[in-house]
Amino acid sequence: SDRFRKFQGNQISELPGRNGTVKGGSSDYAYLLKWSDYNASPALNDLLALDLTVRVAHKPFTARITSNTNEEFGYGSIVISVREQDLRPAELYRKLRSVAKEHNVTFYSVESGMTPSGIDLGSTNIRPIDKPEVAMVVGEGTSSYEVGEAWFLLNKHVGMEVTKIRSRQFPRTDLQRYNTIVLVDGNYSDWDEDAVEKLNRWVQDGGVLITNEDASKWAIEKELVSEDLIKTFPEDTTESKERYDYKEQSDRWRANTIPGTILEADIDPSNPIAFGVPDRRQLFIKNSSLFLKQSENPYGTVAQYVEEPFVGGYINNENLEKVSGTSAIVVRSEGEGNVVLFADDPNFRSYWHTTSRLFLNAIFFGQNLSL
Repeated sequence: SDRFRKFQGNQISELPGRNGTVKGGSSDYAYLLKWSDYNASPALNDLLALDLTVRVAHKPFTARITSNTNEEFGYGSIVISVREQDLRPAELYRKLRSVAKEHNVTFYSVESGMTPSGIDLGSTNIRPIDKPEVAMVVGEGTSSYEVGEAWFLLNKHVGMEVTKIRSRQFPRTDLQRYNTIVLVDGNYSDWDEDAVEKLNRWVQDGGVLITNEDASKWAIEKELVSEDLIKTFPEDTTESKERYDYKEQSDRWRANTIPGTILEADIDPSNPIAFGVPDRRQLFIKNSSLFLKQSENPYGTVAQYVEEPFVGGYINNENLEKVSGTSAIVVRSEGEGNVVLFADDPNFRSYWHTTSRLFLNAIFFGQNLSL
């Protein structure tokens, strides 16, 4: 559609050359990495695996790099302070050059924490990142497709080690070694009250729970999130009921499902879950019938579908009316932890790098949320 073409941008006729480098050479103060680069996530994973102290900028700024040029850094930019490391400056520089070359990213050297505009590098808005220790529930009751999509993104693209816990073993699993748990679309009704309470305590003690689709619905129903976020619609209570021919049953069922449609949402780029996203107008693939209400917390709705969201694909008028104004992503602090609810699968067939980036942000920055 014409509306979809507006999101496509200019056609790429040839791939630009990419060479990982540390622009400006060695620094005695700090190095910066733009989070807008899709390869920044595997680079960050390597930095954390090297036990480096790494911080993330929660506000944008302009920095003067050592070649005496100004460079703009947006939400989510990565800051590596030389003085916070246990390595000698020369050894740190060598390791950053190796990471830059491995992932074709650019680190920028700076010699001062003072910036021409925006926050300074000593600002409290530049916060430490804890290394994600991730577990994902797999097996009976979970969507094998979504498990595979999430695992491939984390393990193959990012290079992150992910523990896979079978659903039946989860109630007996010690969760304390993990700070992040992923529940993909699935049926978790077999977990008893003790298992739900254990997960609830883990969140309250500081864990980050990330859920997709029916797992989000389940988390809300089990009150792991302390507000009603499911948007329900009144049923037809009139005495007169519709009657259809039997042969129409299959076609009518398909017409009422959402097999996959492209919708436009307004996203908050200042929220840690949306770090690195350059434009408030973003496309999502909706392939579920879960509709999340706007959060009661005015800062908790990361992405909300616009009034007329349809861009492409198929959705019937009734479901299109339902989805208008609902939320694609909602975050909520619970005790010392956080819950990140996705109404749909952000990694769906790896179609959108933007939505898979949002999932990665939940992994890396979920602990930085404060609501």
